[in-house]
Amino acid sequence: MLKVTYVILMLMKKLKIVIKLIIIQIFYINLYAAPAENAKILLVGTKESPPFAMKNSEGKWEGISIELWDLIAKKLNLKYKFVQKDLEGLINGVSDKKLDAAVAALTITPEREKNMDFSHSYYITALSIAVKKEKNSYWNLIKKVFFSWNTLIVIVFLAASIIFIGSLIWLTEHKKNPDSFDPNPLKGIANAIWWAAATVTFVGDKHISIKTGWGKTVAVLWMVVSFVFLASVIASITLVFYGNTFNKKIALKDLTKEKISTVKCSTSDIYLKERKFYADEYGTIKEALNAVALGKADAMVYDKPLLQHYINRYYPEDIVLIDSSFSPQDYSIALQQGSPLLEKINQALLEITHSPKWDKILHKYLGNGEGRKQL
Repeated sequence: MLKVTYVILMLMKKLKIVIKLIIIQIFYINLYAAPAENAKILLVGTKESPPFAMKNSEGKWEGISIELWDLIAKKLNLKYKFVQKDLEGLINGVSDKKLDAAVAALTITPEREKNMDFSHSYYITALSIAVKKEKNSYWNLIKKVFFSWNTLIVIVFLAASIIFIGSLIWLTEHKKNPDSFDPNPLKGIANAIWWAAATVTFVGDKHISIKTGWGKTVAVLWMVVSFVFLASVIASITLVFYGNTFNKKIALKDLTKEKISTVKCSTSDIYLKERKFYADEYGTIKEALNAVALGKADAMVYDKPLLQHYINRYYPEDIVLIDSSFSPQDYSIALQQGSPLLEKINQALLEITHSPKWDKILHKYLGNGEGRKQL
């Protein structure tokens, strides 16, 4: 009986030891489960979208989005390698779970959100329009100023105004001021028209004077109108000759009859299709802008900072960015749907984008005092 009791006690001790070992093992498995996840090399898709993602002279990726991702990866102890794709490849890669994440100038949209998860937005911008610069010779500019329908309308209006004012002055002056305005309608009105024409140029005629109250009232009003008119004409001529130095104001509605280029599968492509603008689709920003430069397209619609970067770098003499913004765009990091990294990335992203380091990154690539989120 004692032997049986002894055996039972020994078994119970061994069972306790086994249970303790199991508990310790479970504890260590849980303790090191997260680092094991981090030990996986993540496949992160990206594409050329300067200044957010681009390759330097050594073939290494850099840019706003790239530096942000690198800081997040260091915070979370993530190992990764970049895989270059086009925009369609990035979206499909994350949706099909062939890529763990996508980092570039990627916009959050309801359609994309159905097939993948997005981090918090880290940059806000908008769509804009790029058009070809008008290059005019001086002869063409002179023709535009002096041999156009608008110029003809101005000349006719001016001539009619001079005749009207001249006639009005003669009516108020010819009875009391016959020395300056002959009572004979033909001679008197001719003199008055000459006075009105001379007044437009502020030259005047010292041999002709206005004496009546009504005549002086008409004369003062005509001088004011002449000054405003002349100033407007000079401003218009200046704008024609130096118009290329100004940023034109064009809205999307002005492009209804124009050929538009954009990047295939981009948010600008979707935006245009939703509004019945059927644009020519290109694989890259440079290809779409090149179509504008070569005259194959009249305008390109795309993300404003990317357009500005490409124009400054490749087409400073050929293409201009219109001073127009529409359809706000939120840039974000794309992740597989249900990714366990989403919350950790969001936390790290918020910490980084609310630090001075983020301001330095934006200023490094955008300059001009850019900071935080910009529209």
